[in-house]
Amino acid sequence: KYHNIPGAQEFTYSIQTLEESRKTQQAIYGLSPESVVSIVGAGLSGVELASELHESRKDLTIRLFDRGPSVLSFLSDKVSSYVQEWFEEHDVEVINNSNVTLVTADDVRNGDDTYPSDLTIWTAGTQPVKVVRDLGFAADSGGRIKLTEHHHVPEYDNVFVIGDCASLPYAPSGQLAEHQAEQVVDVLQAKWQGKKLPKLPEIKLRGMLGSLGKSDGFGIVMGKQALTGKVPRLLKSGVLWKHKKIK
Repeated sequence: KYHNIPGAQEFTYSIQTLEESRKTQQAIYGLSPESVVSIVGAGLSGVELASELHESRKDLTIRLFDRGPSVLSFLSDKVSSYVQEWFEEHDVEVINNSNVTLVTADDVRNGDDTYPSDLTIWTAGTQPVKVVRDLGFAADSGGRIKLTEHHHVPEYDNVFVIGDCASLPYAPSGQLAEHQAEQVVDVLQAKWQGKKLPKLPEIKLRGMLGSLGKSDGFGIVMGKQALTGKVPRLLKSGVLWKHKKIK
């Protein structure tokens, strides 16, 4: 989602799809030493990208634009402070309270300040794909489709929406989509058996994990327990390995 910022779609790279990620990778490979890479958006994707890029191309200057007062401030003070300090210690420049208003092929405009940039990567938000946005269903301010408690469109009880396209009181994630899918199975089975639709329990997420390069990380587990350092990085490696095995 480009938030109607001039030049954002035309002059930035993305990691939103596999094809776009490959283009971004090739562009990064083509950068000469001392080039500047700007990453607009300091959510989980932006943070992980900045840390991975720092480790893989130490000859580049990495700049991360964050709309919040501190990186990942929506998680917890402990996690936010840890990640912010990690970037400071590893010479990744973080522009907090940023307000990007223009992107060109050569720079990023943040308020009244202009930051030269050899390559700009956009990680500042997502929205449903165009085919979903054009369906005409009622949606929230982020373009995600509003649903009943049984995950279907109010006017169509045979149209279910899961994942990033669904309007739910949680941050979009693969974990959330999996929980939704399991509940949709219960609803479909009840419908096929001619039974009353079940009362679905509240979705309880196990938490989230993020990496800071190969050996450091952060996370929130069991709802509110903050983790930082090597342990959450090992846990994330285990989660990734598990999903690869399942596939």
